[in-house]
Amino acid sequence: MIGTNCVYRSPPPALPSKTLVVAAGRDDVLRHPESQDASIAELYGAEYLMLHDAPHCMLLGSSSLVTLDRILDWLRLNPDR
Repeated sequence: MIGTNCVYRSPPPALPSKTLVVAAGRDDVLRHPESQDASIAELYGAEYLMLHDAPHCMLLGSSSLVTLDRILDWLRLNPDR
């Protein structure tokens, strides 16, 4: 089960490259619970990054440069993606 309203009956197809799922800590937990993003990452075998100070629109918030730096760090550490 993903989040509170999605159910997968069969495994999804494998992703062709390394994947990063990024979650926003300031999301509305009733409409977009953290467990939803963590479950998606687990389902696809992706890495999971929670940005606690990021709003839903991560690159539009006041912490957008921190968000960008964290994503760029991941990209640098995973050049074979």
